[in-house]
Amino acid sequence: MRTRWIISLIAVSVLALVAPTHADTTVIFTEDFEGYGVADGAFAGNTAILTNGGWTVADPDGNLLNPADTGPTADWLNPVPAELGTTFLALRKGGWFWRDLGVTIEANKVYTFSLTHFKRDDQPGDIVQMRFMTDSDVGGFYSEVFESVDVNDTYVTRTITWDSGANASQNGKSLGILVFDSNGVAGGQVAIDNISVSVIPEPATLGLVAAFGGGIIFIRRRIMM
Repeated sequence: MRTRWIISLIAVSVLALVAPTHADTTVIFTEDFEGYGVADGAFAGNTAILTNGGWTVADPDGNLLNPADTGPTADWLNPVPAELGTTFLALRKGGWFWRDLGVTIEANKVYTFSLTHFKRDDQPGDIVQMRFMTDSDVGGFYSEVFESVDVNDTYVTRTITWDSGANASQNGKSLGILVFDSNGVAGGQVAIDNISVSVIPEPATLGLVAAFGGGIIFIRRRIMM
């Protein structure tokens, strides 16, 4: 009987360690650039609105919002997919933008940063660099570079993932994100939309918690029998 009890407890623990953890995902931040209410091509005005919305931008000519009245339908995506709405952010030749997310990096968490990336039809695409940053340090502590989108009317999802358990030096700092058109090709332009940042506990941490909880319940039931 005791052997069966031990085997059962081990099985519960193993299942908890390998169980999916998608339900524990917490969305920290999203941005779809809708509702800013600016005119296509109003570079300086768009930059001011982005700044008021919590973003810091490189310069007025490097960052702009393009409502669908003239931008996406004519030059970017045709037709415009419903999931991209009517407004997005465009970057060109070395432009970048970033923001502090107002959350503190916690230990043993996995952070994910994703966005939609596409190009202007009549211009070459550019490489996009995505960074996690802390305490407004635009140099960032983790980044990945994604190749340009070279096909017209095509958009892709870019994602970077970072595990705070692998670098405890960032714990307790304020988390931020940065997007950079890092190719700087003459005339190159990229578009960014549907930014999302989320966090989940490390799978191993969740598994241990679940295993402990499951084990306690199991032991309690065995004692009561």
